[in-house]
Amino acid sequence: MLGWWEHSSQKGTLTPFLGFPSIGFIVGQDMKEDSGELSVRGNEIHYESTTHSSWVLHVESVRLIGEYTNQNGPFADDYFLVFVPKGSDDWYRASFYAEGRDESLKALSPFFPGLGELGLSGSANFASRVLWPPIDGDPALFDFLPIKRGDSLLDRFLDRVIPGSVFVTTLREEFEEKATQDSRPGPVHAAQDSVSPPQP
Repeated sequence: MLGWWEHSSQKGTLTPFLGFPSIGFIVGQDMKEDSGELSVRGNEIHYESTTHSSWVLHVESVRLIGEYTNQNGPFADDYFLVFVPKGSDDWYRASFYAEGRDESLKALSPFFPGLGELGLSGSANFASRVLWPPIDGDPALFDFLPIKRGDSLLDRFLDRVIPGSVFVTTLREEFEEKATQDSRPGPVHAAQDSVSPPQP
């Protein structure tokens, strides 16, 4: 099947698409995207959504905060905040479009001095940035790597004609190495990815 997919190492999920990224027809369970709600309650970050996963994360367990975009728009959420816990290579994401985003980022700033401002609102492709801790050079948080379909003649032909139909999203190597060096507790509750199609 032709299409665009994002494969995230966050619980190993796939985000499927039919057609080209600019078309953005989505295959999923529901017909409405729920960007959810982001909030800070004491020393915990809460994210609740019926489309994406709901999760809770202690601020003390966060070692990286970032942002990333994919090619899911305009019919599905394509912009996310990312929280990477200590002692883990997983990450937990919240939609950029979630209610309470600005208030939550403001509430998080005392816990994370130097927390950067969001800067990928103009992106319609795969892109990422580290927001905290402050790092010179504005490095990318993720690698987005295309995967070949297979070794058959048809697969090789499709890879040449429509390359990059499947992308694996992984933490960049320098950030994976940091994950193995800190064994402090991670998230209270882990997330599961999901994507829903647009209203017809």
